Amino acid sequence: MKNTLLICGHGPGISHAVARRFDKVGHPVALIARNVQRLAKAHAQQFDNAGRWSLSWTH
Repeated sequence: MKNTLLICGHGPGISHAVARRFDKVGHPVALIARNVQRLAKAHAQQFDNAGRWSLSWTH
């Protein structure tokens, strides 16, 4: 079982690159961000492509 990467404060920069990298090697990724639209876009475009389960939250 692989560990899940939790990114708090996901944005378009370093946190997004780190999340993509871990997703690419097969780790589940969970994202938390303030911007709902950006978070939904990242979730839809990047983290579902490999058919893996991912989570996204906003507060």
